[in-house]
Amino acid sequence: MRACCRNDRALGRIGDSSLGDIWRSHARASLQSALQRHDYSLGCASCGEEVAAEGSANACPRIFDRFGVLSEHRWPVRMEFNLSNRCNLQCVQCDGDLSSAIRSHREHRPPLADPYDESFFEELRAFIPHLRWASFAGGEPFLAPANARVWSLLKELNPEVPGTIVTNGTRWGAKQQAAVEGLRLGFTISVDAAQAPLFEAIRVGARLSEVRDNADAMLEDARNRGADGFINFCLMRSNALELPNVLTWAEANQARVNVSVVRSPRSMSLVDAPQDELRRTASALEGCADANGDGLVLNAGVLNAEVQRIRSWAVQEPTEVLLRGVGRFKVLGFSCSGSTQTGVQLPQRVLDDEFPGSPVTRIVVDREDLIHRVDGDPAPLLGCTTAELLGRPVVELGDLAHDRRTEDERVDRQRIVATFPGGHAVAIMAPDRDENGWAETASIWLVQPSGPADGHQPTGSTIRRDRQR
Repeated sequence: MRACCRNDRALGRIGDSSLGDIWRSHARASLQSALQRHDYSLGCASCGEEVAAEGSANACPRIFDRFGVLSEHRWPVRMEFNLSNRCNLQCVQCDGDLSSAIRSHREHRPPLADPYDESFFEELRAFIPHLRWASFAGGEPFLAPANARVWSLLKELNPEVPGTIVTNGTRWGAKQQAAVEGLRLGFTISVDAAQAPLFEAIRVGARLSEVRDNADAMLEDARNRGADGFINFCLMRSNALELPNVLTWAEANQARVNVSVVRSPRSMSLVDAPQDELRRTASALEGCADANGDGLVLNAGVLNAEVQRIRSWAVQEPTEVLLRGVGRFKVLGFSCSGSTQTGVQLPQRVLDDEFPGSPVTRIVVDREDLIHRVDGDPAPLLGCTTAELLGRPVVELGDLAHDRRTEDERVDRQRIVATFPGGHAVAIMAPDRDENGWAETASIWLVQPSGPADGHQPTGSTIRRDRQR
């Protein structure tokens, strides 16, 4: 349970504490007090970055302002339900925490546990009557049975509360329509391009023609129920110039467009693009605004606002707040912001206790997910030299491993076992944190408990040279 979807520190954990205890917790009170002082250090650094760079009117926190002063409310008036990562797509900007398909097929991690038992839904009954807004995301919300339980509670206890279901638009039919019948929940449908090849390259597993047909039906259904319909456009380097086309299509469907800035992974983030690329993109979009702006009513001003935002990125100085916008940064899948326990010390103690005397190779990964340093000789286990590994995407290590299984997965550490070309190994992954809890790099500690497996000889370099960053 977090303050919002962008805060990177948990207020509590469902299953360990009740909803009421988390709402009344010291952690939430401390965050409330900090935000009232405009202190964004308790997990809100990404919003602090936006406020500093773009002003409060254009930053994410503005969406909460209409609910008034936080201390006035004895109950939460806005709740965001992310109850499952069940998803049928593998979008390029997403990860396995938000997509079960990515978690299974790309990351080879076990499914997330479902912590929502009967006591959770029963306690939720006390919260729902106080809501003024409810939103549902995922995963794909229509694939999660837990969401259907909450929708039933809304129908019973607070059917007039407005809200939205953030959906990829691939699931719509009689069953989904019945699930939201009688509610004022609208839809926020993700459409990142108006051209099928680009859309389907981003939303892997979706077909643009089907999503458009579903979007037409969903937007009409929302209007019939007095609910809102939005199109969500994820702004990235690859699709920035598609924004005018999506705006035109949305306008024809009487839908407003919300632009969500993708900040991670950094290789896809327009925010982190070179300044000359930002200026070219802004100029191209500005030309589209001059040519097509008169045809937009619902979305009048969206294009110009994004032009100004992109231009602001192009002239930003690398201030401390921009460099430490920790909410948007990850390294090896771990948040750059975390506890003060350093990732270097923790795995070393584990290695000393569990595997004394065993050969160890440490691979250090930077925030671009590129291999930055190698300590020890990787050749006996991986079949390639240090020189062949340096500068390569860390994902290519996964191509060498098979028979993988996760033994231990925690917030700040993951442990797996796998078989590499040189034999069986345990891999312990953790961020390398400084005394302030910040991690610029993360490490993979590869240990062979009993040396190379019998019959397995290094097979030479198998790191692919054709992989693009």
